[in-house]
Amino acid sequence: MFGGKRYLFRVIECDGAPSIDLKHDEMLLRLRPGADNKKAQAVVEEWYREQIRQAAPPLVAKWEPVMG
Repeated sequence: MFGGKRYLFRVIECDGAPSIDLKHDEMLLRLRPGADNKKAQAVVEEWYREQIRQAAPPLVAKWEPVMG
């Protein structure tokens, strides 16, 4: 789930850097072949952290004056 929407989570093995893409109703996690569950979890957690880093500043700017 992300942004209040449910996504079908799919893991795709491919060469290249790990990444996550949202496509329609799917969250695609791309990992190198042989990557374990710990690596997958770390990639997903870092992706969520980055999403929060991007979303937080505009929200703080909006609500900081209101809340003092």
